[in-house]
Amino acid sequence: RDVLVKRVAQVLMVQRSGSAPTVQVAGRPVKIKPRLASTLSRTSLSPLPPDVTNRRDAFLNSTTKMTRRLSVADEKFLAQDRKELIAILAEHGNGSMLRGWRCEFDPDGMLEVDFPDFCRAVSRLAWSGDAHLMFGRDGDFSSLTLSELAPHQG
Repeated sequence: RDVLVKRVAQVLMVQRSGSAPTVQVAGRPVKIKPRLASTLSRTSLSPLPPDVTNRRDAFLNSTTKMTRRLSVADEKFLAQDRKELIAILAEHGNGSMLRGWRCEFDPDGMLEVDFPDFCRAVSRLAWSGDAHLMFGRDGDFSSLTLSELAPHQG
């Protein structure tokens, strides 16, 4: 509790305006209870203890490692989903993945498919992969191109 009070005292500046104590929050005065104001004004402003900063650093390091592990797992799942989708398209294209792409996803020949059309097509194909992961790999969620799905054929 004391660490929290010290941290709040570092962030907020206590002022007395008449009888109602206020603090500045985002440049605006906000009324607070007198007891909190007296606690904040008595608190000495000191940096956080080393054990708190060490715990915070350890937490940040562990979450960074976990994020990296998740991205490696996502790559693995993405590769599996691609293989499965390419196999399904080849099956529906009578042995040709490109023919399956053209028949199921891209009858207009634009070499890309948008998300709603992709979802409708893969529901017909009974593909059970992660469509969001497939579309979001390049950061552009608007469409999936043939070269993103199968770089060699694209």
